[in-house]
Amino acid sequence: METFGLNVTNGLIFDVSDVSDDFADFIKSNFRSIYLKKNLIFPLKLKDGGYIMLITVATKGDAVKDVILKLGLDYNFPLKTQKIDENELIGIINSYYEISLKDGGDGKSSGKDGGAGETGRGGGDGWTTDAEENLDDLKSIDIIDVTSDAPAIKLINTLILEAVKENASDIHIEPYYDRLTVRFRIDGSLTDKLTLKPGVLPVLVSRIKVMSNLDIAEKRLPQDGRIELTVKNRPVDIRVSVIPTIFGERAVLRILDKSLKLFDINEVGISGAYMDTVYDSLRKTHGMIISTGPTGSGKTTTLYSFINTVKKLYPDKNIMTIEDPVEYQIGGIAQISINPKIGLTFSTGLRHILRQDPDIIMIGEIRDFETAEIAVQSALTGHLVFSTLHTNDAASAFTRLTDMGVEPFLISSSVLIVFAQRLLRVLCPKCKEPVKGFSAVGTTVDYYSKILADEFGLTPQNIKEMGDKEIYVAKGCDFCAQTGYRGRTAVYEILEFNDEIRTMVMSKSSSSEIKAAAVKNGMNTLRREAFKKFAEGLTSLEEVIRITQKD
Repeated sequence: METFGLNVTNGLIFDVSDVSDDFADFIKSNFRSIYLKKNLIFPLKLKDGGYIMLITVATKGDAVKDVILKLGLDYNFPLKTQKIDENELIGIINSYYEISLKDGGDGKSSGKDGGAGETGRGGGDGWTTDAEENLDDLKSIDIIDVTSDAPAIKLINTLILEAVKENASDIHIEPYYDRLTVRFRIDGSLTDKLTLKPGVLPVLVSRIKVMSNLDIAEKRLPQDGRIELTVKNRPVDIRVSVIPTIFGERAVLRILDKSLKLFDINEVGISGAYMDTVYDSLRKTHGMIISTGPTGSGKTTTLYSFINTVKKLYPDKNIMTIEDPVEYQIGGIAQISINPKIGLTFSTGLRHILRQDPDIIMIGEIRDFETAEIAVQSALTGHLVFSTLHTNDAASAFTRLTDMGVEPFLISSSVLIVFAQRLLRVLCPKCKEPVKGFSAVGTTVDYYSKILADEFGLTPQNIKEMGDKEIYVAKGCDFCAQTGYRGRTAVYEILEFNDEIRTMVMSKSSSSEIKAAAVKNGMNTLRREAFKKFAEGLTSLEEVIRITQKD
């Protein structure tokens, strides 16, 4: 190992317990994290008074000497070094410099800085929006490396860090008369994270507007923006929505972590009974596959898994997407993000995509007749088309397209399969509690029997047969933030086209009639699929009832 002309002992393996407890504050006050990352070096003081220098194969000798001088050591000091992987070193630096809501963003500290008066609605002299970092460099500078002492900057950075760490999909900043509430959406449910005095709202929203290139002077109209930054060495895209309310501007930040891996079709939760149907549709050269469900139900993630699969099956295909926005970048395919402000909508973009000789097209969402018409025509003229619709179940997709103005004979000729989906919270593996039958804690057998009869249509005999089956209920622990759930899984209702369904679509049958015919032909509804997850011990009965509708 290169010793840089210093008195170095090599090959040391150290234990975290050997590191001095008070050294973290010294490091943060004397070294900027961006400096340590740039020079790939990190000094640690041991409890015995010695020092160990973490370096990589790319660390330069001048950097080591510079750090030694800043530590106030002599070149002859018996310095110990250890080479580690570069990513591991970056992770260690991040862990030392990472702040949390408890450290710098709690209600007490924010209230103090805010200087709110006795009414709780005062302004904050200590709150400014002056940024030390160049906002144009947000994508290249890790948010952990921003060292500004401005409370607004620190708090917004901390909220983003905490949200990414907890895998939150959204940050909600909600003003009320006597308080400012910050909530995270984790696994589909909103959780309170922070309560501040309302006087700090203007500077927080101004900071968000600056980061997302919005007009900070405009407070009367809604605004939408985007922030691209790096969080803990991971590229993150944040969609910003600001809207005026009677108590001030409300902001929601939708977090898209671009470093998350794309799911394969075998990982999204499609049951084995449906897998052959889906694969058969993906092997078609033309036709339309439609995903339905509310916002946040995982529709786009499933379509991405389909794209990922056909990309592997048919590397010679030309695949193009048009989305709002492009959530995850996929190598080897052309992805277009719509921009209505300049006239780039789904319909106009789709027209130009068709001139690019595509084999497979993904449309982020069908919102109007023009987009629907082009999508259907594309599916009829030799293209495999994936898209989404906002409907409650699979059968309602046909009536939705008909309501938009698409002719029923075009729908019946172009659509291959329609699937509806929902995301169910998964019981926490650390604390989920097994119970025999349905006599869960705080409930009775009669309670569950009534639910099973009313909500699922099970007979007393069905319930009796399940009476001794071990099921699980949510409890709550630190690992799941006392919610009882950790992560989510998808459930699907897949409606496959056959002659009977085509005839019903052509005759403009209602969605309930189409759904009844599909169930008769073997389709499992969302509720039935969700109940299977409950029976397998993956989720709770309450979650099944919360997410799915009664058949």
